[in-house]
Amino acid sequence: MKRVLIGAGVCLLGGLLAHAQKEVALPPQVKVDPQIKIDPKIVGILSKVPRVKGFADLHCHPAAHLAFGAADAGSGKLFAGLPGMTLGATALADDLNDCAAEHFWDDSDIVRSSTRTQIRNGVDAGMPHGRGGWPELRSWPNARSVTHQQMHISWVYRAYLGGLRLMVASLSDNQTLAMLWNRKQSDSRPAFNPNSDFEVAKREAAFIESWVRANGSWAQIVTTPAQARDVIGRGKLAVILSTEMDTLTTEQILILARDHKVRMVMPIHFANNQFGGPAAYGDMFNTNNHYLTGSFYSVLSDPSLAFQLGDATYLRYMDHTEVDDAGSFFAGLLTMGTIGIGAMKPTVEPGIVYPTAGGGHRNNKAFNEESIRPLLKAGLIIDTAHMSQLGHEGILRVTKTPDYPVLNSHTGFRNGPAESERAMRESDARIMASRGGVVGIGTVGDNQTATVLDAVPARGASNVVRLTNTGREWLTRRRPITDAGYNYRFVRVTLTTGKDDKRDQEAAFAVIKTEGTRQEFNLVPERRGLGGGTMMTKTFPLTTPLSLRDITFVGVRHDTGSYFHDGQHRDPDNWDVKSVKIELLPDPVTAWAQDAASMLNVMGARGIALGTDFNGLEKQMPGLPTIAITYPVTIVSRFAPEMRLSDGSVPPELRKQNVVGSSRIFDFRDDGLAHFGMLPDFLQAVSQTPAGEKVVRNLFDGAEEVIRLWEKVEVAKARVP
Repeated sequence: MKRVLIGAGVCLLGGLLAHAQKEVALPPQVKVDPQIKIDPKIVGILSKVPRVKGFADLHCHPAAHLAFGAADAGSGKLFAGLPGMTLGATALADDLNDCAAEHFWDDSDIVRSSTRTQIRNGVDAGMPHGRGGWPELRSWPNARSVTHQQMHISWVYRAYLGGLRLMVASLSDNQTLAMLWNRKQSDSRPAFNPNSDFEVAKREAAFIESWVRANGSWAQIVTTPAQARDVIGRGKLAVILSTEMDTLTTEQILILARDHKVRMVMPIHFANNQFGGPAAYGDMFNTNNHYLTGSFYSVLSDPSLAFQLGDATYLRYMDHTEVDDAGSFFAGLLTMGTIGIGAMKPTVEPGIVYPTAGGGHRNNKAFNEESIRPLLKAGLIIDTAHMSQLGHEGILRVTKTPDYPVLNSHTGFRNGPAESERAMRESDARIMASRGGVVGIGTVGDNQTATVLDAVPARGASNVVRLTNTGREWLTRRRPITDAGYNYRFVRVTLTTGKDDKRDQEAAFAVIKTEGTRQEFNLVPERRGLGGGTMMTKTFPLTTPLSLRDITFVGVRHDTGSYFHDGQHRDPDNWDVKSVKIELLPDPVTAWAQDAASMLNVMGARGIALGTDFNGLEKQMPGLPTIAITYPVTIVSRFAPEMRLSDGSVPPELRKQNVVGSSRIFDFRDDGLAHFGMLPDFLQAVSQTPAGEKVVRNLFDGAEEVIRLWEKVEVAKARVP
């Protein structure tokens, strides 16, 4: 026990090296055995730990250009754009140039080109893909496009100027996505590589270390809580390395901690592994699980959840020509009948049928306490994001006796019926908070979104509905979801069409019907029609704000008519609606602030930070006309007036970002969180909402809360049995 006290003393004494700031009492979560006699001088010193100021981002990916199938130098990647190196020393024209050829059908290998197109369209989820980078930056960075660089070093520096003082840089990859991105027609049957995540993690860690070192005048990687206090106290940005991968073993994680400065770990991501199971909230993750483990999720039905897994789909290697439509036939002719070779075809496993009664699904994979204990004994910060409900229960159970705090880097809470188990239960969050835990609040901007329609084909069917001849409209009653009494101002429509549709000169609409009125939203105002296999997501302002109680029916309408085929016009056309989702959205900033205030209350009025997931294939908050923001950004002078930059100067007020050398001006009202440097603008907007000032004030304690958690981890690791 004496070793525990000495460790805590050394850790906290290191913080005294920081510049003098406001002093606070020893963090209450650092508990001391009352039977141990301590020198009163030590107690006096420990009670005067300098408190740091600044907001924290617990989850972002500066090295994403080296993930998802990229080569060692970052070429051939899914992720377009580079993060730069030394601030101001690299040309933005080189880092942010127009998308490379791999984002389009510019490849002589037809299998790789077609697969990349499908992946790009799938992960961007309907966001129109544009190549336009430097100098106009007309297409990207964009808040809703996830395949383009959002963490250039110049943008990270702007966030630092606006109050960011702690950033968790996560090492991440996905072997399934990487394999698909690089499939070539001549490739042999793919084999799982158990060291893939480990090798990518080392490569990304080396890059981030070089990247941060190149900007050492204002940023530094930290490996202890004392070092973090010192770095932030000297006005610099503290960077913690973390992991977010599917297949890292206990041994590999410990090597990354020993040799590559990793101090935070997410043991479970999208696939079952030796630690336990991830939250079940996407069919694509189930397919990923099959590729990595050879099996699908096993689930439990839970009436408190809505999400249900669909067909269990695996990736089947195509080693012979499989022509099942005209497009495949044409492609087969072009490739002399070899289109199938090398491709991976999603295929349903008929033997796996998930229950449809009894509620939504959650992962039934047991949590393995013994695999996690070595990570606790090593004093690593444990990130519970993506864990299943059983995983959260397990990690809270194994950390109870040593009083070892954990955090969730990017999440939301559920206090009743929920879409999926991805959001934490409030009861688990309260336990986490009682031990000094911290949560990172995501910035997707889907807070308080109401899904009034989510229609997918019935089992065995290919479409929700086929509109043809006189049947040009399909309406159904809205989903029976709880009415929270909220007024919604926008509608977001996500739609996919069947493969048989013709591209024509007709219009298509989403429809919301109320008692006596209806609002229609033109999905193709240019009347170019919706071709087969189209996927789109569009957001529209509502003609008048609506509450859930106003809405009776929702659906789609199509102006079916003639189409051109076999040299002549034919009538009628058809429209196969493969799936359609209609969501109502409030003002995103106001809704985010309200949810953040609720989460802050659950956490006991402390322990919150941001968890943005920038560069992590996650959409960010969009800009909308109703967002209230005033420029310049003054959040530092308002919430942390004592804050200084590394050179001792006062942080400047931030005006709309006019990118040097470009005509592009970023305005949060129009662009939302287009890139990492817009975080100060976002917090300025949050502070102007009714619930926002308290939230932002607490977010500026985020760096302090993470360091306190880390200090307690340093003490608790010796108590892990």
